[in-house]
Amino acid sequence: MFEKFMILRINSLGEHALMKRMVFLLGLMVLGLTACTGGVYDVAYTARGDSTNYQALTQTELFQRTDDLNVVVKLGSHSDRVEVAATFYRPCDTLSEVCESDRIQEGETLRTTVGSNVGTVLLGLDYEAQPEVEEWDTGSWRVEIEVDNEVVEELSFRIN
Repeated sequence: MFEKFMILRINSLGEHALMKRMVFLLGLMVLGLTACTGGVYDVAYTARGDSTNYQALTQTELFQRTDDLNVVVKLGSHSDRVEVAATFYRPCDTLSEVCESDRIQEGETLRTTVGSNVGTVLLGLDYEAQPEVEEWDTGSWRVEIEVDNEVVEELSFRIN
């Protein structure tokens, strides 16, 4: 009887150690997956103001017809170069959600590549630099944000 108890005890300890290892490995897998899916993108918002410094801009979703249209993109930690892009869309005159023909600067997207030391990217349409535009169209606009050629967010804003 004593031998049977000892064998069960040893098996029990073996299962316990195995269970600890499995929990540890599962934790490592979750941590690894979290790191992979976390990505470089953190958050983005629209802002108004006439500056190349995002801290001098005012975060808003409401613009006037002669404001500069800016999007601020915050990046998480990254060790490689990152491409950030923003495509602005005018208000749609149709019921469809996407009006490709209403893209500002037809077929052109604002795009930049930044190094690992850059955490915030500012992309925008400078009203004064648009001689063909008297005033921005009123209505609901949207801006599509891409990081490394992947759409990460779409923001909406309004011009009155």
